[in-house]
Amino acid sequence: MLAFAYPWAALAIPLPLLVYFLAPAHAERRAALLAPFFGRLVSLTGGKPRKGLVARRRGLWRTLVLSFCWLLAVAALMRPQWIEPPFIATSRRAI
Repeated sequence: MLAFAYPWAALAIPLPLLVYFLAPAHAERRAALLAPFFGRLVSLTGGKPRKGLVARRRGLWRTLVLSFCWLLAVAALMRPQWIEPPFIATSRRAI
């Protein structure tokens, strides 16, 4: 039978979601290139320019792989153990 030595460690599973929703987004300011055709470029792409903000979205595959790795790490912290029923050895001597 599969049992966990520390089943309470499963409470750590939702921690990434709490951090995602409660922590502020990481914003980074970078130097930009001044282009004279910037207005035309924005109208062609349909984007909305923001002043000095870089925010990258994480792709679906990366999110799935990170979630899977987190679940494996939490499962390892829970210390899964295979417990079998006790083996009682009986010794029969030939007479």
